[in-house]
Amino acid sequence: MRGARLAAEPGTEWNYHNPNYFVAARLVEVVSGRPFADYLATQVFRPLGMTHTESVDTTDEMPDHARGYVRAYGMLFPRSHPRWFAVAATAS
Repeated sequence: MRGARLAAEPGTEWNYHNPNYFVAARLVEVVSGRPFADYLATQVFRPLGMTHTESVDTTDEMPDHARGYVRAYGMLFPRSHPRWFAVAATAS
């Protein structure tokens, strides 16, 4: 993210930006002193009773039904995601 440039001047327009989630996850890691996946498991998933929910480091580890797709012309088309989209803070 060091080389990322702003899409517009702050406050002038709204843009969705996936890497913001990487920054938020990294903050959780720094503050908690634990990997993001571990923090999610113990502080979010388990307390909520989410026994079949887990984090993955790469899209290679995702179950088939969790892979990406694009909906167009009334149909679904498989769409792979870059491996770094799956891991939260990419701090490995």
